[in-house]
Amino acid sequence: MRQKLIEKVIDKNGITNQLFIAVEECAELQQAISKCYRNKELIPTEVRENLIEEMADVQICLEQLQVMFHISDAEILCWKEAKENRLLTREGLKE
Repeated sequence: MRQKLIEKVIDKNGITNQLFIAVEECAELQQAISKCYRNKELIPTEVRENLIEEMADVQICLEQLQVMFHISDAEILCWKEAKENRLLTREGLKE
């Protein structure tokens, strides 16, 4: 979502409401992941589609959180790289 649209949504609904929505969307993603876990071998189409939908919702909420708390893409990228490096090291996959 573009910055101006995000700002309009936040102005209209308020930060508190948008934070609550982000929490709800994360819970819905958690539920969608659980449904995938239950169907390990073959994930039914509707379960997969629900997972994709909830991932999209959470990504939108993450963009809103970035705007609300003035977090840059560079800051996120820095943390992602650090977390990925830690994961690779922990799993013994670091080259």
